[in-house]
Amino acid sequence: MTKAFFGEGISTEGLVLFDHTGLPTFQYHSHLPDAPSIEDCYAICRGENTTLWLYPYTDFELIQVNPEKNSFISHQTPETLHGSQAISIRGKYSYFYSPYNKGGNFIQLETRREQC
Repeated sequence: MTKAFFGEGISTEGLVLFDHTGLPTFQYHSHLPDAPSIEDCYAICRGENTTLWLYPYTDFELIQVNPEKNSFISHQTPETLHGSQAISIRGKYSYFYSPYNKGGNFIQLETRREQC
């Protein structure tokens, strides 16, 4: 897997979480070197507990990230969902808003749930 990083320093991480004092506590590419690259994140939402769900460009894999465990699970998505501008995760379903050429539609996808 090729990682594409833009710029220098912390901006190359794709996603960084900070504590209340402003210190980084999680850096995506450093803590998850085998995770899919984040070149541009089209959508992100909070999952259960401390997990996050990302929908990054270019491969548009739906990625569940657990920053406390430095773990992730990647889910392939059908091309019809690519370009979605927002996501929401509820139970076993993922909701995608306004994929490319779908003009503001919501699409529901059943996603296999695993703990990461």
